[in-house]
Amino acid sequence: MDGRVICHWMKQYILYPSRIHLFEFWVLSSSG
Repeated sequence: MDGRVICHWMKQYILYPSRIHLFEFWVLSSSG
């Protein structure tokens, strides 16, 4: 995973907490 992607996801999760972000994070983690 790209550190910038993680940073972006963290910002989105803090600003817009949602189950969708959990799914998105799972997809990103699975894709490596």
